[in-house]
Amino acid sequence: MLKRMIYQRVVLAGLMVLHTCLPSSAEPLKIGMVATLTGAAAEPGRDETQCAKLAAEEVNKAGGVLGRPN
Repeated sequence: MLKRMIYQRVVLAGLMVLHTCLPSSAEPLKIGMVATLTGAAAEPGRDETQCAKLAAEEVNKAGGVLGRPN
């Protein structure tokens, strides 16, 4: 009985891992960042935001992350 319960839980855990790891569709991945856009640190924050946008464009041109766009 105990072996059967352990086996069922291992199989269930494996199925859950497969479900989360396999690409479901070409839905875009949402990637966030924290940057200061107001106040004294606004200028570096705008630079960081622009760099992140450029990096996302570059990654998307190369095929995205795991075949999914950002």
